Amino acid sequence: MSDHRTLWRTDFTTVPPAARRAARYALQLVQGDLRLCHDLKDANVLDAPWELALPLLDHDAVAALLSPYADSEHNWLPPGAVDWEEWEDVQLARLMDDEIARRANDDRELPPRPLGADAVRKRLRTFFRTLPRRVLRRLAVADGAAPTSPTMALLGEALGLDTTAVRLLDFLEQREMVEPLRVLLRANGHPGVRIAARVQLGRLAALLGLDRTAVQGALAKRAPLRALGLVDYEDGHSDLEDFLAPTSLLREVLEAAPRDAEALLALLIEPAPAAAWRPAVPNLGGRRQQRVGSEADGRCAALIHPTKPASL
Repeated sequence: MSDHRTLWRTDFTTVPPAARRAARYALQLVQGDLRLCHDLKDANVLDAPWELALPLLDHDAVAALLSPYADSEHNWLPPGAVDWEEWEDVQLARLMDDEIARRANDDRELPPRPLGADAVRKRLRTFFRTLPRRVLRRLAVADGAAPTSPTMALLGEALGLDTTAVRLLDFLEQREMVEPLRVLLRANGHPGVRIAARVQLGRLAALLGLDRTAVQGALAKRAPLRALGLVDYEDGHSDLEDFLAPTSLLREVLEAAPRDAEALLALLIEPAPAAAWRPAVPNLGGRRQQRVGSEADGRCAALIHPTKPASL
């Protein structure tokens, strides 16, 4: 199971971008966070990175390796990898051969016993703990840096966000959409124990494959993501799922999936009162509008700054 030369696809570019990005985040977190080694003993936690990694694996190789040990309760195979009716026939034939050999008292004819679920999970843990850096480097090249969602790309362009901020938005969309990724984010090596923000910042940087200082800067209080009310940042103790979360405003944008800047701006801003207002966000086209809201509600209350009226 630890043989990484045969299980990985030779070409990661054929994997759908969203699935490839979620797998990349999961694998980078598994490799970059030693705390997860303990949590991988939990079946639910272990199943999460395996499910996310499956699109990157050669399905024929995985099926050949694991199909003898899978069943309806413990199925680690890619969807459609096995014809379960045929599998049941194979298993029945295996049991019959086993019984015939035993009755003949001929150990040489005994087929190998299938691994139990615990033994297979041990192999899966070894698989993740021995993940080669070359696999992640190849994955990073194939995956690139562009957001997988047109909505996040549009948001980054309209607000003039840098690549780190856009990557954080991309991560938050994956966090919202991919349940196995959230399972990993909740794992921290000590069930029920919340971790300090400075530690979670390093874990998030590892997950994203970015420099910690860059991520810290993008999450600063006056940086665009927080100043515009797009993200909630937990500066106390939390798990990684709660450390960084989308605000209701960002969720509105994700749900609406605007197709162009005009539709996006309609979500972000509302008509301003009769006064002179100066846009604080680049690329807003000089609109004299403001988003009504409050910091307490996580809304974007500072998309624009008031200026002194001309008469004064």
